[in-house]
Amino acid sequence: MNKQNILDTLKGGDRRSIGRADQVVAAVRRDPSVFPALMSGLCHADELVRMRTADAAEKLTATNPH
Repeated sequence: MNKQNILDTLKGGDRRSIGRADQVVAAVRRDPSVFPALMSGLCHADELVRMRTADAAEKLTATNPH
């Protein structure tokens, strides 16, 4: 998953779901260099992307705070 796709993966659906946040978590664990791209999603215009970015970041940092 490249840097642009990481945020595209978080788009769509409704606010009651986490969408594909778990896929993003797995992708960042495989390639930590895309973590900054994920974090840029916190300022995304789409509220679903912001919400799911926060969810993915929380899951990642809970197991690896560094």
